Amino acid sequence: MEKALEAHIDSLRRGDYKIIRELLFNHLRHLIITGDLETGQKLIEEDLAEQFKVSRTPVREAIRKLEIEGLVRYQSRRGVVVTGFSPQDIDEIYATREVLEGLAARLAAKHGTDEEIGELGRLLGQINEASAARNFERAAHIHTQFDELLYRMGRNRRLVGILTQYAEYIEHGKMVSLTRSGRAEEIRDEHTAMFDAIAGRDPDAAEQAARLHVANARRAFFGQTRMASGHTGQNGNGARRRKSDPVADSARPERSSETPARA
Repeated sequence: MEKALEAHIDSLRRGDYKIIRELLFNHLRHLIITGDLETGQKLIEEDLAEQFKVSRTPVREAIRKLEIEGLVRYQSRRGVVVTGFSPQDIDEIYATREVLEGLAARLAAKHGTDEEIGELGRLLGQINEASAARNFERAAHIHTQFDELLYRMGRNRRLVGILTQYAEYIEHGKMVSLTRSGRAEEIRDEHTAMFDAIAGRDPDAAEQAARLHVANARRAFFGQTRMASGHTGQNGNGARRRKSDPVADSARPERSSETPARA
């Protein structure tokens, strides 16, 4: 058993009932999203309870939460199986993310302090440096800090909560989109446009830049042509995904020896 999983099990054993349930839920959700639990794989309540050395009650409740989020379903004669992601699921996540991140950037331009904008610029510089050195693991770590700061700058706790919940769900799409040639350079330019608009206190430009960034990430995932500025969003011509769009093995991205920067 991997050391990370062993450490996670130890934390489960030390936790109280509610913490155990949440840790189980978050751990199983992570395994599903990353593809370590594959579509169609069975989740057996008794086996999971034995594996994690916990009672069956928190396992049952964690599975119920996974079902509510659409990550597992009950099948007659098989029990609980992993649902995975369909192309429609991924497309819906991108559409939702485009609107929410556009709003986050708009609010950041309006409400962010000068100190926060300075810190955002510093983080952006570090992301670019790490990416140029092909240190994608460091770039991804700093990008998480960049996103979290951007969300907080808008002073909207509800929005922060929703975007934080979506963070792991969109990781699969980011991993796949970054395999497209030239995408890392496009991300650099898109982030720079977002930062310049926020620093210039231009909410409209900040929202447009953020939405364009997400729209291009979506198109990179599905292998479509990158959009330029003037993008109309999910209500424009790009709203519907063509039937011929590739899904790029939507349930599970290709593994790489390097961890790519986040989209």
